[in-house]
Amino acid sequence: MQKKTNIGIIVAIVIAVCISAPFCAYHIYKSVITDRAVNYLCEKYSEEKGAFEVLDCTVSHHSLNDDAIPQLEKSDSMWEVKYNNRRFFVKQTDGRYVDDYQLEDIEEWAVDYLQKNVDKNIVGIDLSSFHIYSYLISEYPSDPLHLISSADTQQLLTAESFNTEYGTGETTYHAVYVKNYESYSNDTAISVGSYSFPIENAQDSDFGLHYYEWHRSY
Repeated sequence: MQKKTNIGIIVAIVIAVCISAPFCAYHIYKSVITDRAVNYLCEKYSEEKGAFEVLDCTVSHHSLNDDAIPQLEKSDSMWEVKYNNRRFFVKQTDGRYVDDYQLEDIEEWAVDYLQKNVDKNIVGIDLSSFHIYSYLISEYPSDPLHLISSADTQQLLTAESFNTEYGTGETTYHAVYVKNYESYSNDTAISVGSYSFPIENAQDSDFGLHYYEWHRSY
């Protein structure tokens, strides 16, 4: 009877280990890659670990997309982080880390550049985190800690990597807000540097402003 009891205990332990092992491995892996993400931020922004608060983490995984014939796709690991009272995202893609902490700064620099060089009526621009990821990965493949500066604004706005979807090459659009709607229509284009940006989807917006989309022509 004692022998049967011991065997039962051993079997129960083996089953418990088999069930818990994957969960333990997952949490260990999540902890390791999160620590690496924070180390990346510490190096890039010359800060101590305590300066960054990790709010959320999504570990890379496979899932079916929404195509008519669903395909299995892999998503990148991503973290939501708080630093200097700003929430932003860190992404692990193609074996490196990228982040969009500078997104607000880049939008401000872009508006300032466009007001001075294109049209003073431009008062806002909506840029995507994915534009920044694409730009950093494509333009600085050997410099994972590159910090974008205001001096990079024209080069950034006109870069092919900033105006196409990373991995597919499809054209992406930026939303721009202006005070003088009469200046633009769907059959006009503006110039940034030596590139032409056709205007599309011109329409009224909130707060007395007007909205249109542009994309770089090729």
